[in-house]
Amino acid sequence: NNPDPSKGKQEELKRICSEILACFQKSQLQHDSESKSDPTLNVNASTNIDLGADRQLKQLEAQGSYIAGRALDISSMDSHNKKAEKLLSKAAKLDPLNIDAWNALGICIWKRQDVVAARDCFLGSLEQRKNKVALRYLSMVLRKSGTTKEEKVKNLEESLTRAKDAVALDLKDSESWYILGNTYLSRFFAISHNMADLESSLKAYQMSERTAVGRKSSADMYFNRAQIYCYLEKYVEAIGDLEISLALDPTLPSKDKIDEIKTKLKRFSSLIATKGKIKSKKLQKIVHGLNSVEQRPTNDTDASKTPQKEQEIDSIQYLSQGENKGKFLYVKSLIPLSKEPPVSFLAIDKSMNVFALSVYHLNDTILDKVRHERDVLKISDPVLNLIEWDSQKFPLIQIKKPHKFLLNGEISKFLAHAATFSEIKY
Repeated sequence: NNPDPSKGKQEELKRICSEILACFQKSQLQHDSESKSDPTLNVNASTNIDLGADRQLKQLEAQGSYIAGRALDISSMDSHNKKAEKLLSKAAKLDPLNIDAWNALGICIWKRQDVVAARDCFLGSLEQRKNKVALRYLSMVLRKSGTTKEEKVKNLEESLTRAKDAVALDLKDSESWYILGNTYLSRFFAISHNMADLESSLKAYQMSERTAVGRKSSADMYFNRAQIYCYLEKYVEAIGDLEISLALDPTLPSKDKIDEIKTKLKRFSSLIATKGKIKSKKLQKIVHGLNSVEQRPTNDTDASKTPQKEQEIDSIQYLSQGENKGKFLYVKSLIPLSKEPPVSFLAIDKSMNVFALSVYHLNDTILDKVRHERDVLKISDPVLNLIEWDSQKFPLIQIKKPHKFLLNGEISKFLAHAATFSEIKY
């Protein structure tokens, strides 16, 4: 049986830590003994030489406490270590100019979920000198801070500022780009719901990957980026990133995510191929209801733009891949496909083409409200994608803005924005 390498690393760090502590305890005892036997070494001596020697010893003690505390903290992995915190606190007090001690203390304290105390440590580090490590961790802590909605929004905006500052200090630092990507991702789901933030997150992750010179980007980065690709329904890219994430860190749930995507795509493909397993006569009856629909004015207005005349398309076969601006279709929902955002329907057009229809920023409760017997859906500016996977291909239409999705001529009242995953991997 091969030993767990992480356990071996822990034991080695503990051994080093013990040796460092023993060394400094011996040094302290020797200093105390010399101080008693030689008055010139007393801490109260007034000569510059004595003060200089005492200052050097204090710095050595601070450095030793920092190294020992950091080693203990690392060996404890994700668990909080009281002894490590005590040593790191001592290091910061003995040498308050040491930004590494402040940063390490903040990291250690954060492990006991005290985000306020951890934040103060990173701010203490920044008071000594602006540095990217403190800025990165401060950005992460701020994302976890706040009790009210207003506080959380304010902290998240400051988190983004701190992450940008970290990148500005070193444009070639892969970790800083990664943290910036996470911050944009958090901002998208918690505040903005603006696709521009997702695009900024993807760009930051790309820079993190590009600047990871001589090493792989973190497994968490690939895992997080895969979640964005899933949300955008770029499933091939999502699976690719999850496979890399799995290879770098098998403890992440990447394999489960890959299996979920493949199961989802297989189900979608099968339902589209079999037209939802609905009999032909019933499908014809459903489509007949579409043919009797007359175009009428709707409340689909965008105050920021001049209304444009739309062109009705009877079949998705007349759509181009990508966005089809100025075009619309009347369709009906056959069955709900997925509650995960974006919500998805199995839909049919006037020409009996069956496809997957995804609508962003809608609450999943709408899936239980739409009935194919009576409800007509009007989809404008449809975005057509052809999903290719495992030698299969099926059409997917996305509606990126909810006001482009009309239910019986009305903008849906089921507007919402749900996160695709509960936790961003830091």
